[in-house]
Order: sequence, then structure tokens, then C-alpha cells
Amino acid sequence: MPRRSVRRNPARGYDPRRADRDHDAAWADPKPGTERGMVLMIKGLKEYCKAHERQFGSPIGDDGVLGDDGALPILEGLFTLPNGEHGRLDGGTLDRLLRNIADDAQIEEIEQ
Repeated sequence: MPRRSVRRNPARGYDPRRADRDHDAAWADPKPGTERGMVLMIKGLKEYCKAHERQFGSPIGDDGVLGDDGALPILEGLFTLPNGEHGRLDGGTLDRLLRNIADDAQIEEIEQ
């Protein structure tokens, strides 16, 4: 998943190609700790939402229990995590990915 937002490092200057490579490398092979935790949580939620749709024929957002009380609070929690430490991952890219998961799963009440 390519990185698109700007991150500046005054010591090196900003190089968007390097930033994209850093994010892509972290997504493909996350370091133990916050990177791996973030990647696994996002991939896990996406996989669960897709599995629900395959099994039941409708997006998880249509399920009043699993959507409203299950996936929605998880997504809302995940939206706050990029405000903390996330290693080489780009927070803006993570935010977009989470919004795409919400859209695909038809979860519409996200308050972030």
C-alpha cells in the first residue's frame, strides 16, 4: 500500500521516494512491536470483514450486532493508533486504508 502523505526529517530533508519505500517496506515486513502490531490488526480486521461477506452474502456493516458492536468499535480504536508510535508506517496512509475498509464493509458511523 503506497504512502502518500508528507513526512519531514530536517536532518535528511524530505524525499518522497524514500518515504514511500519506508512505508512499503514496513507494510511488507514490519518490525516487531508497533509496526507489526498495527499491520496485523489492520490486515486481521480486513480479512474478518471479507470473510463475513463471503459467508453471509452481505457486508458486516449490515449486521446490527457484528457491524455496530463489533467491527465499528474496532475501527474507531484503530483510527486513534496512528496518532501514537507506528514506526515507518505513514499515519495518513493508514487512515485512508481504514476508511477504505469501512467503505468496503459498509460501516458508515465512524466518528474519526
